[in-house]
Amino acid sequence: MIRPSMKINKILATLIIAFLLAGRSIAQSDANEPEGSEKGYPVHERDWLLDEIRTVSQALNMARTGRLATRSQSAVSAGFGTLPLPKVTTPIRTDGKLDELAWQNATSLPVGPLFADWRQGPFMIQVSTCRDETTLYLGIRSPHDLSQLRAAFGSAALFEIADRPYRIDEPAGNIKGGIVRKDSAGQTIELALPLPTEPIRLTFYAELIRRSGTPVIREEPTERDFATDSPQEMKGQNAIDTKFELLDPVEIKLVPSPDAIRFKDATSEPNQVRLSYTLRARDMRPKTRTFKLQETGQSGVYRYRYALKIKENSYEIESSLYVEPVAEMLDAVRQILSCSADQDLSEEERNAISEAAEKVQQELDDVEFYNRKQWRRLYCEARRLKARADRNMRDCP
Repeated sequence: MIRPSMKINKILATLIIAFLLAGRSIAQSDANEPEGSEKGYPVHERDWLLDEIRTVSQALNMARTGRLATRSQSAVSAGFGTLPLPKVTTPIRTDGKLDELAWQNATSLPVGPLFADWRQGPFMIQVSTCRDETTLYLGIRSPHDLSQLRAAFGSAALFEIADRPYRIDEPAGNIKGGIVRKDSAGQTIELALPLPTEPIRLTFYAELIRRSGTPVIREEPTERDFATDSPQEMKGQNAIDTKFELLDPVEIKLVPSPDAIRFKDATSEPNQVRLSYTLRARDMRPKTRTFKLQETGQSGVYRYRYALKIKENSYEIESSLYVEPVAEMLDAVRQILSCSADQDLSEEERNAISEAAEKVQQELDDVEFYNRKQWRRLYCEARRLKARADRNMRDCP
């Protein structure tokens, strides 16, 4: 006869073995995943992405109001404006190429930065729009695949036109009212829709998640999700109310008009962020200018505002360009290392972090042309070093 205690011990042993085998199976499954894949997306990288969005949100609010957002405030607008919707007379074929003459006479602007993935980084899309007697045309060029991307909060749309949601449907990769085309430069969306009644409003969500069969990159936020390098940052005026997103969508109102304004990111060097615009107004020769934009603090945010009036129509746009502040992140690493007590970090670890930071700095100094993918890689590495240096140095700023 087997005693009860022996039965219990046997059951416990069986459960322990099963648990260990399950853990081994999970570990092997995770090991087979590509680094940075959605299913295995590291928690700390989600936190870093949220911290980056928070920095952009605070910079925009500081630029507009001169103060940081408080906990009682909701999200900060990622951009807004009122722009002309020109009428074109040459035909447009909806094929995803945007190569017709009419697109050269359309209103166009960069929209973003849009946040979806930490390692990929925030990105801009170029949005162009025009009309004829019955049809609204919209063209979107993106450097990245927009499939499965949705708003992180509320709407399940990638963007909206006149309050109607639009997204790329999977697995076919279609979009209602238009076509999606991929090439070596990225992805293009071209839409031909019945001309809505006025006002015509375009809505582009700045905070996105990639919905698929695997867990999403960003779940509904919790207090932990907004933790940055220091728990103290969750207190006082820098705190974020986690019930709200950090960036409200970019909202553009379109006004039917014979005028057209074309904005373009003209940045060729990371420290020389520029915006160009071309104005095509009635009875006027086209006018083109390029402006150098100023950074808001050390945030990487380059906010701009443009306003003008042509006869009875008034136009304006307020938005921003974004370049990851790699040099500023490396400075933060050095500051943490310099202010830490000797007992906070071993000399070996301190030297390793310092050497790694200098290696990133050398790559940074060798950059001759602004390559966004390369720049993002350097920023991710600098951010990782900052977290590594900060891990045992909570008293540093």
